[in-house]
Amino acid sequence: MKRKIRLWSIARPWEVVCLILGIAFVAGAPRLAHATGGESISGPLFLAGLPMLLAALFTLGLRLVKLLSRLLFHRVRNRIIATYILTGVLPLLLMAVLFVSLAGAFMVQLSGNLLKQAIQREFLLLEAAALRCAFAMPAEMEEGMPDHDCFHYLGREYPGYRLAVFRGDSLFSQTTAPIPFAPGADSSRHSFLVIDETVFMAVSMSAGSNPEGRPFVLAAPIRDGLLERLERELGGACMFSYGFSASADTSEQGTGSLTIRVGTSPEGQAAGFSFSQSPEINRRVRQWLDEQPSGADFLSAYMLDLGHYIDDDGTPGEVMVLGVLHTRYSFIAGKILQGAIPGDVPLRRVFFWAAIALAGVFVSIELVALAISLVLSRSITRTIAQLHRKADCVARGDFSYRIDSKRTDQLGLLAISFDRMSDSLELLLEQMKEKERIEHELAIAQEVQRMFFPERLPRVNGVAMLGRCIPARMVSGDYYDVIQHPEGMIDFFIGDISGKGISAALLMAGSQTFLRSQAVRRPLPPVPEIVESFNNYLVQYSADGKYSTLFYGRLDPEKGVLTCCNAGHPAPFLLRGGEVVELTAGGLVPGVVPGAPYEQETVQLEKGDLMVAFTDGFTEVFDGEDQEFGEHRLLEALKAAVPLDLEAIFDHAAGIVRGWSSGPVQADDMTILMVRVE
Repeated sequence: MKRKIRLWSIARPWEVVCLILGIAFVAGAPRLAHATGGESISGPLFLAGLPMLLAALFTLGLRLVKLLSRLLFHRVRNRIIATYILTGVLPLLLMAVLFVSLAGAFMVQLSGNLLKQAIQREFLLLEAAALRCAFAMPAEMEEGMPDHDCFHYLGREYPGYRLAVFRGDSLFSQTTAPIPFAPGADSSRHSFLVIDETVFMAVSMSAGSNPEGRPFVLAAPIRDGLLERLERELGGACMFSYGFSASADTSEQGTGSLTIRVGTSPEGQAAGFSFSQSPEINRRVRQWLDEQPSGADFLSAYMLDLGHYIDDDGTPGEVMVLGVLHTRYSFIAGKILQGAIPGDVPLRRVFFWAAIALAGVFVSIELVALAISLVLSRSITRTIAQLHRKADCVARGDFSYRIDSKRTDQLGLLAISFDRMSDSLELLLEQMKEKERIEHELAIAQEVQRMFFPERLPRVNGVAMLGRCIPARMVSGDYYDVIQHPEGMIDFFIGDISGKGISAALLMAGSQTFLRSQAVRRPLPPVPEIVESFNNYLVQYSADGKYSTLFYGRLDPEKGVLTCCNAGHPAPFLLRGGEVVELTAGGLVPGVVPGAPYEQETVQLEKGDLMVAFTDGFTEVFDGEDQEFGEHRLLEALKAAVPLDLEAIFDHAAGIVRGWSSGPVQADDMTILMVRVE
């Protein structure tokens, strides 16, 4: 389902207000300061707008992150892939970045050390050349370049070299360009010299190193052939520049076109060095680096060493010589592997293809792992999608969709359980529909059964009658009826069919119909004869085990005579003043023994007499302690309500019975028939 994203769903009103005011204050403060020429207003304005802007951006950022998370991670598959990336790929990437960073730093340091080692070897070669010249140097040195093999050698190997020889107390320069530097007192010394803004490698030979006993200094500029040898050895481009020392006590000095800062410590020695070249030299270094090739395989390394120079007044000074090397990672790695791989093998190509192969292996492993994670996530999300679709189908009432997952893990078991649950739900819905259908039919049956009960009882002067039936279920097995004859007689009966439900209700309908048909025969049959016919009817037409209690009475209102027969029914009460008479004469329960005899009982009624006939739904009620309500408690309830009218007597008795019952529903049908002589 696509979600519409609106501005007010991301930003709240106060955030929008803070964002607008913050931008306005922060952006407007500098303009206001420029326009007014002061910060008396712009400063507080900026300080007021910055917190509002930061607060709005922070809350908006958090809400935007949450919104993006909901959009991106709504699908379980995206969550699984994100988990794999965070737990599997991201640590490897961080390790790779860390490895590359450390390897790069190591390569840079190693390149700087290789540059230093190459310079030291060149110093040794220059020293060897100086010793060669020392032994071949003529005894008498004259001005100008002597025509000697050693000087030809120096000119060929070190173009632009400079040589200075001491004769006594004076310095004799063997080259046209002098060396403003004196040899050391030790046997030999290597140093960098800065002469005319060019970096030289200088070897100082003491008097003991020369057969003639004359100390001298040989200096070679780091350029041309010397620079080419360094670049071939290091596999890249090199350049050398210089800077000057700086300390707490510094002063500016000038050497030609270069302005320098020279610093000394209290002891007269440099306290430390900082690279503080002129802008022109800085520009030259940057320009040189910009001219070099660039790429992922290239690196730049540096070396620093102490050098010397002579300023304009002849005072020597210290200078820092900077060597810059621009080479390849692959070449430096080849230098490391040079001892393990034959010399005729192209190391850069080997290193390159080895790196490509190693990267390919790692990428292949990651791709395989990613493919496996995608397959696993797909298998999980497919089952989840099927469960979601199943839920939608069930919500629409469609139970035909089946998941039928072949998985044997928990998701597969969940899918099987979901199918079983939907099957059970479908069966339950069918049962509910069947129950609704039965309840509908029972409601119809209840309506039909209600038609069997008399809609209103006959009104006879001097006699009051009331009949009520409260079914325990939708239909009842109890029945009663009152029939008024043209002769003035009134027949009434009350009965209780064994069992409950539809079968009892059907038998009740048949029983009531049969008794009514017997009661309207002419001439009027005696009461025992009607009961006996009913007994034979039940024996012949009811199912095995079905029977019915019956109390049948005939009242002569003119004479006040009651003739009755009790066929297994709970004995009705005849309340007369303070006395109670139970009407028990009759016979067996109808429907059990065919042809069973029945007898009648005749009672002369008096004014105020109350006869109450009831079914066992009023007496067979139990409380929480499993005590039966019983006929005695019903009689006491009726005695207490005798002064009331018949409707009130019924309500009183029914209320006491319901209060006695501990069950949440009514246990049995409750039917009552009352006759009072007034």
